[in-house]
Amino acid sequence: MSTEETEGTPRIRAAWATATEQLDVGFPQPLSSADVVDRLLILDLVNHYGWTYDERRIDVMRAIFTADGVFEGSFWGEQSAPPSNGIEAIIEWQEYWMGQQTDQRRHLLSNVIVKEQTAERAVVLANMAITSSEGTTAALAATGFYRFTLRKEESQWRIERLFAGFDGPF
Repeated sequence: MSTEETEGTPRIRAAWATATEQLDVGFPQPLSSADVVDRLLILDLVNHYGWTYDERRIDVMRAIFTADGVFEGSFWGEQSAPPSNGIEAIIEWQEYWMGQQTDQRRHLLSNVIVKEQTAERAVVLANMAITSSEGTTAALAATGFYRFTLRKEESQWRIERLFAGFDGPF
């Protein structure tokens, strides 16, 4: 288990994502010069996801996921959110959460690494901190990580599966 109860409040243990096998950082891969262009496009796509959500650009969200894409998540590796299967379910889920949020969210993705990369697929890990601004108040809304599985379709990288591992409820 990755959390322990302390007077009814879960206490997160360090490295819960590795302990629950939600994450494996692995080792850096060498790149050929031909892979570098794809690497830049892959990193750009990952960052586009954060901007797309923050600016509520559903039109762009539709374009960056595959038609059969999956969005899934977990809190501490123990509580799972049911997966959204297919682009319409992903859009519905995203629009639902956007509708619940009256604040301005900002996804801050850091320590982004490409764990695996071939000519047609990639797995990317990124730490996530989501801030919230409303009125004169700014706060940290959530922390965790994303695991992106990307697929190249017709020379365009798209998100095939996005896993969000949250360090707590938001």
